[in-house]
Amino acid sequence: MRSRPDLQVYFRPGVPIPGRTFQVDARFESKSETPVDGVSIELLGTELVRVPRGKSEARHMRTHVHLRSEQPGKVFSPGTHVYSAMFQLPANLPPRHAGRYTVIDYTVEVRASIPWWPDAVRKYDVPVGRIPENPATAPGVFVSRKGGPAAGELYAELSLASTVVAPAGHVVGTVALMNASKERGVRISLVGYEHVFVNADFWAGGNIDEMREVYRYNFAPQGSKPREGEAIPFRFAVPPTIPASFTAQMSSLIWVVEVSTERLLSWREMLRVPITIVPSLGARGEAPALVPAVGRARRSQSFQAIAERLGLVYDAAAEQMHTRIGQVHLLIAVEARADGNLATVATISWPALGMNFRVAPSSWTDAFSRAEIEVGIEHFDKKFHVESRFVEQARAFLDAAFCDLILGFDEASGSDDNLSLLVNVALSDAEALASFTDRAVRAAALANAALGRIPPPPAFEPHENNWKVYTEKLGGRYEAGRPAIVDGTLGLERVSLATEWTSDNQPAATEIRVDIGTRIDPAAISPAAHTAKEALELTGQPVLITEDAVILRVVPAVTDPQAIEPTIESLVRLSHLVRGRGAAGPFRS
Repeated sequence: MRSRPDLQVYFRPGVPIPGRTFQVDARFESKSETPVDGVSIELLGTELVRVPRGKSEARHMRTHVHLRSEQPGKVFSPGTHVYSAMFQLPANLPPRHAGRYTVIDYTVEVRASIPWWPDAVRKYDVPVGRIPENPATAPGVFVSRKGGPAAGELYAELSLASTVVAPAGHVVGTVALMNASKERGVRISLVGYEHVFVNADFWAGGNIDEMREVYRYNFAPQGSKPREGEAIPFRFAVPPTIPASFTAQMSSLIWVVEVSTERLLSWREMLRVPITIVPSLGARGEAPALVPAVGRARRSQSFQAIAERLGLVYDAAAEQMHTRIGQVHLLIAVEARADGNLATVATISWPALGMNFRVAPSSWTDAFSRAEIEVGIEHFDKKFHVESRFVEQARAFLDAAFCDLILGFDEASGSDDNLSLLVNVALSDAEALASFTDRAVRAAALANAALGRIPPPPAFEPHENNWKVYTEKLGGRYEAGRPAIVDGTLGLERVSLATEWTSDNQPAATEIRVDIGTRIDPAAISPAAHTAKEALELTGQPVLITEDAVILRVVPAVTDPQAIEPTIESLVRLSHLVRGRGAAGPFRS
């Protein structure tokens, strides 16, 4: 009498891999002679997504693979009968997954059709795996804001030894925060999201594109109270049962490393970095924990690298870089501003211009300022307030190229001997810092070129050559803005001449200054010095003796300094007498 045979099924391999062959062996054990019309072995792979919609849910299904093997039947005599089927699996199959919103399922159904008798049917789950991978495991640095922290804005940097990990492996990295004075702690999380994306018409529920959290593993690094810019290292284990990343027709499983900060009553997500979880890293195993620097350490590395690339000098102790271009010195550093936020600042300094120059951001009070001038470049004049004794001098200094470069920075301010250019972030990214440094170097070069363009005040234009000739005679530095001669030498004494101006920009006097070279007590000068001082004052000009200089004002301002050389020589002789007696006083250095 016929009977339904027992059935056992074997898979080879036990975990089928997409893109490879998969063999199914069906072993029938018959207890009697039983006619069989045929044997079928069917492989079916489907993807089902379910997304809540109020009290119901939207459901969509897709078929990934449907393969069938049909084999002719026979009369099963008592004993064992084996049927086999070989399937070539598509290479793009996602792995089996039983998630909250996505189910990817593979089954094999084996059926022996028995006429006039219940068929022998069994269905088996197939644990389709993932194609073996050997992905790159290079370390990486990730930031919450490209370019660095903005003023007053909490900012995070995360470095990972690898963005590819395996179950039972480790996530290894470092995190650093800036502008974090209000943060009480840091949390690192490994978070899994099921991303459902379906194109469907209105009657099928419409399109779906939603990301839903389905896994979360939290880790609090030791000593995670953040300190400004300091790195907090972490290392935590990945659960051994964690599912691998995948992408299917309507869904994907995405893993991220998430950085959150703790405030008084809440957590704030700062940064999410996608990572890939693979079933196994194979014989290679985990990568060495080579974690890139973050925070202040990363900024220092960037400063050093950019200084070397662009030819600047890096000062590791001060965390700054500097260079000199002609008469101009450039210094670049990260500085704390008055509001406590950090900025990257390029300070360009030069010998004083002598023209009462000032540049600052525009404000509503500029409308009431009689000192403001326009340099003739519309966008620059709208953004900045500029002052100078004479407009011609400011326009010569701030030409179009210089103004355009200054406009590229977040803020700029300056005076007669310096200009500060800044961006409102503490730059750590090497390329952003390189761009800033390159612009600062070009600004310094333009400033150096501008120093030679400054004309003398209009009243002194016909006499400029007189000042230049006498500057050369004294071996000093000519300052066209006033004009003045700085750090000249007559005999062995340091001599300076400078034109003084009234509040309404009229030349008032020429000040002659001879440095004594030591500190003296003006009240203890010798009788000979008193006599020489009184003789000089017979010309009608008072002589001032200070602790370190002898000063005489010549009124009116001179247009040819050579003409007052006898007066300068008399002042030099007075400095000799003053130093000879006064150096013995209580201010001796």
